[in-house]
Amino acid sequence: MDRIIKTIAITYCIISSGILLYGAMPDSLEGILFTLVISLLMISPQYLLYRLFKRHGKKIFREIILFLQVIISAVGIWGYYDTSFVHIDAQGALIFIFLPIYQIMTIILAWLLLAIVNFFLKKSR
Repeated sequence: MDRIIKTIAITYCIISSGILLYGAMPDSLEGILFTLVISLLMISPQYLLYRLFKRHGKKIFREIILFLQVIISAVGIWGYYDTSFVHIDAQGALIFIFLPIYQIMTIILAWLLLAIVNFFLKKSR
């Protein structure tokens, strides 16, 4: 299951960074650095999910995290693709900033729910 989560994360990072580079086409040092910062923001949800996956040893929690990663990755790639190729708009570039923030908030909410469930499972034993 570890290889699956790594493969999904790497695929998401390559596709989303490729779409960002296609849309940004940086031509100066400042543009390259800004694109790098945005790219790091875009891949940070995948890193958080991987750390959360490594932290929990129970199989059911790992399956929930894997499911969450598939959903977050699919929505992310669809959002980037839709904004960059289908519904092209000047304000569409804001998705590269706000979508990772929403993904991180979703991961934090899922982490809190997993922590609450884990607390009650330990308490009931």
